Amino acid sequence: MGGERFLDEGLVGRWFEEVLDRRDLEPGLRRDLAQRWSGLLARLRAFEEERLGATPPAFAFDPAAVEPSAVPQLPPEAFAAMAAGEAMGYSPAPVAEAPPPDEEPGPATPAPAAAGPADGGPALRARDPLAELSASELLDAMARRRLSPVELLEQTLERVRRLDPELHAFVHLAEAEARAAAEAAEARRRAGQARPLEGLPVALKDLFDAEGQPTTAGSAVRAGRVAARDAEAVRRLREAGAVLVGKVSTHEFAFGVTTDSPFHGPTRNPWEPGHTPGGSSGGSAAAVAARIVPVALGTDTAGSIRIPAAACGVAGFKPTFGRIGRSGVVPLSWSQDHVGLLARSLEDVALFLELLEGPDPGDPAARAAAPAPPGSYRAAVARGSARPDLRGLRLALPAGWLEDRVDPVVAERFRSLCRRAEAAGAELVEVAFPPAPLLALLNRVITLAEAGAYHAPFLARSARLYSADVRARLELGQLIPARDYLLAQRLRGEMVRWAQEAMRDLDALLTPTLPLRLPRIGQRLWFPGGRPEPVPDGLIRLTAGFCYLGFPAASLFAGTDPGGLPLALQVVGHPSQDGRLLEVAEALRRQVLPST
Repeated sequence: MGGERFLDEGLVGRWFEEVLDRRDLEPGLRRDLAQRWSGLLARLRAFEEERLGATPPAFAFDPAAVEPSAVPQLPPEAFAAMAAGEAMGYSPAPVAEAPPPDEEPGPATPAPAAAGPADGGPALRARDPLAELSASELLDAMARRRLSPVELLEQTLERVRRLDPELHAFVHLAEAEARAAAEAAEARRRAGQARPLEGLPVALKDLFDAEGQPTTAGSAVRAGRVAARDAEAVRRLREAGAVLVGKVSTHEFAFGVTTDSPFHGPTRNPWEPGHTPGGSSGGSAAAVAARIVPVALGTDTAGSIRIPAAACGVAGFKPTFGRIGRSGVVPLSWSQDHVGLLARSLEDVALFLELLEGPDPGDPAARAAAPAPPGSYRAAVARGSARPDLRGLRLALPAGWLEDRVDPVVAERFRSLCRRAEAAGAELVEVAFPPAPLLALLNRVITLAEAGAYHAPFLARSARLYSADVRARLELGQLIPARDYLLAQRLRGEMVRWAQEAMRDLDALLTPTLPLRLPRIGQRLWFPGGRPEPVPDGLIRLTAGFCYLGFPAASLFAGTDPGGLPLALQVVGHPSQDGRLLEVAEALRRQVLPST
C-alpha cells in the first residue's frame, strides 16, 4: 500500500460498536477491514470529484412507474417507530422547555403598517399601473400594442431600484443584458414574429446558470463563479422570448427555509419586513409578491417553492419529479430536486410549465419526460375556472396530519376551507396516508447523504466559508452510511404505493402548506403544544414528503391570520397528472379561497 494513510482499526471497532451496535469483530477482522477501507477510499479519493461538477448519479426515480406488485406492501405498523420520532438531523435538538418571553408561539404582533394596506396584500409592493397585471395579462397587452417590452422592462427595473433596498431579493441585476433582450423583443413584436413569452420579465433563483451571469447559490464558496452556458430551463425561457432581469436570493445552496444568508444577508417578506419570506426560493417569492416580476423560477427539494409561496401569499407549483429538466441548476439532492414556479396566478404557472417541461439531455430524470400537448395546462386551468361548483370532486384528507403539531389558527383556517369546499359540492374523504414525520425523515436522509456527497470536495477545501447551519448539515451528510441512504431510497416505492392507494379514485389531497404561522427572521423555535420544535423542522414537515414521493403539489393563498400575515393551502395531485392538479387547484381557488 506504499505510504498511504490507513484508517485506525480502533475507529472501525468503535463505529461497529457504537453506531451499528455490533461487538462481534475480532481484532484481526477489524485490522483487515481498516486496511480494505483505507485502500478503497484511497483509490476513490484519488479522483478529483470537482471534475464531475453537478453531474447526478446514473439513476432516476419515476413515481408514475411504481407498480404495487413490485414493492413489499408492508403494513403501516412496520413504520410506527420511524413515524413517531422527531429528530431529523436538519436542526440542532431544541433545548428550551418552555417559550421564553422573546420567542412566543406564532408571529410577533406587527406594527400597524405591517398588516398590509387598506386594499389588502403586501405592504411592500409596487403600485404602478402595470403592477397588478399577471404574466398572461402583460403578454396580452403587448400583443395588442398597448405596452412595449422596453416600457415594461424599464418599469420593472424602477421597481427593483425602489423596493429592493428594503426587500433584498435581488443578488444580481442583469440590466444591460435585459435591455438588449427587451429591445430585440420589441423588434420581433413589430415584425409579427413574437414568441410565447416575448418581452416578459422573469427572475431566476440564484441556482440557475445563465451564461455570463454569476451563480453564487447564496454562498461565499461560489463567490466569483460565472456561468459558461445556460441551464436547460433558462435556455427554454430565452427561446420563448423571456427577458431575464437577474438572479434572486436563495438560502445557502438551497439547504434551508429562511433565505437568511450570511453571504447576501436576509431577504425580507413583503407583507412584513421583520418576518421571513420562507425558503429556499425566498427571493423568487418575495419578488413576485412585491409585484416586481410576475413570475420567477425556483427549486423545491423539501418545500422550497411551496414554503415561500405560502409565506408570501403567491402561487407556488412543484410539478411531478422529472417534468422540468435540472441540468445547469446547482443541486441539493439529485433524486429529489424539482424545478418549479412562483407566480401571481395558476394560469401563469400553466403557461410556463408548457414551455419548460420535456426532455433534458443533461438530466437523467427528465430524459424520458413527454411534454403535454400545447395549451393543455392552460386549458386545464380554464376548466377549473369555469366550474360553477365543486360537485364531482373527491378530495383526500390525510388522517392525523392536522393533529400533529399544527398551530390552532392554521388548523381552524384549514377546517374552514374544507367546510367551504363541502358546501360547494366537493366530497372530502379522510385517508390513511403515510405520516408526515415519516416522509420528512426519509426526505432528510436522502438529502443529507446526497448533499454531503456533492459538497465533500468543497468542504475539504473551504469548510469555513459555509454558514454554520448549512455546514453542520453537510458535515452530517459525510456520516450517513450507504445502508441508511439506500434504505430511504428503497422505501420510496413502498411509500408511493401507500400514497397512491390512499388517493385511489380521489382527485387530489389537501393539507395546510405550513403547520405554523409565519416566523420572524432569526426565530429559532416555535412551541406546538408548549413543546419546542426548531422552526426549520416545522416549516418542512408538511411539504418535504411530496418531494420524496415525487408527486406534483401546489401552494395557494388562503387568507391571513389575525396579525395580517398569509396562510396557505397545499393541493397535491397524482404523479404525471399535473394538468388535473392545476384544474382542481384553480377550482378550489375560485370557489373556496380568497384573493390577494
